[in-house]
Amino acid sequence: MKFNIFMYMFASLLVAVAHYAYFQFIDHGFIINSYIQLWDELMTNTPALIENKEVIKETIDTARSLTSINITMQLLSWDVFWGSILAIPTALMVMKKAKPENDGVSQS
Repeated sequence: MKFNIFMYMFASLLVAVAHYAYFQFIDHGFIINSYIQLWDELMTNTPALIENKEVIKETIDTARSLTSINITMQLLSWDVFWGSILAIPTALMVMKKAKPENDGVSQS
């Protein structure tokens, strides 16, 4: 069981390095700008969302204020959490079954 938890934890660390590299050097606001564009289209097509425009704007501003390390740490904690949960069924599926003992009776 410990092996599986550590396996998912170290996998989460490796993915966190990739997340950090992506958000720090590649993204440059692409994802948040895509969300803004999507919300603008949704508000144009769905007039009922206009009453929530201020809440959506605050949410997007909060997301925009996150640094790449903040996003990476959030994703890392999320990955470790789900990895801990996934370790239980994984360990149950791959565990070795105990060999039955013959209670001292030997067969020749």
